[in-house]
Parts: sequence; C-alpha cells; structure tokens
Amino acid sequence: MQNLDDILKPDEELTEEQILKYLEGALPPPEQHTVEAEMANSAFTNDAIEGLSQFGNKQHILNYVEQLNRQLQKQTSSKKERRNKRKLKEMDWIIISVISILLLCLLAFAVVKMYNLSKNKRPHSTTSIAYQRSTT
Repeated sequence: MQNLDDILKPDEELTEEQILKYLEGALPPPEQHTVEAEMANSAFTNDAIEGLSQFGNKQHILNYVEQLNRQLQKQTSSKKERRNKRKLKEMDWIIISVISILLLCLLAFAVVKMYNLSKNKRPHSTTSIAYQRSTT
C-alpha cells in the first residue's frame, strides 16, 4: 500500500528518452529494471509502452508524438480563441451607451423639475379666480 503522506508529491515519471531506449533495448539493466517496475505499478505506463512497442521504427514513434503535440496545441489554441471571442472586445460602445442613458435620464429629470416649477409659478386657472371674485 502507498504511503498516504506522499499523496501530493509527484511520482518519478519516465522520460521520453527512457521509454524510447527501453523500446530499443538500449537501457542499462538498472534503468531497465526501473522502467519495468514502473510498468508493473502503473497500468497507464504499461499500456503506453505496449502500444509504443507495436511501432516498428523509432522514427514512426517520434512522428506520431510530434503529430499528437501539434494536434494538442491546435486544440488548446482554438479553445483560447473561443474564450477570447466571448469577451467583450468593444467595451467602448457599452460605456458610451451607459453614459448616454444616464444623460437622458438626467435630462428627463431636469425637464420634469422645470415643468413642475413653472406650473407652480403660473396663476391659478380662470375658474378659481372667478370663484375668488364671487366670494369677495
């Protein structure tokens, strides 16, 4: 059973060079034993090395790895582009719109306020004046 204190520490991973040398049979016995121990401990590593051993030529493996890296870079760059497209690039139009709406609201408030002030300064309607004259 694994030590639970080491759960967050990175494992010793095999390098690409070690895997390629193992597949060629060019690793010294102690390193070969390390690779085989890693294969026994990790099903992922075991499957990877078994899959790579089906390639007949080292150059085919390198070409395949390069192709996978290009595809991965293309996928991650397209995700970044989509994320950037979602952002509001034309923030200027939003700011101008908000300021315009605020100015229109302020103008409407000023017009209503002036209308109310002018309404209060006007003399009362003619019917109320006539009523006042008749009562006096």
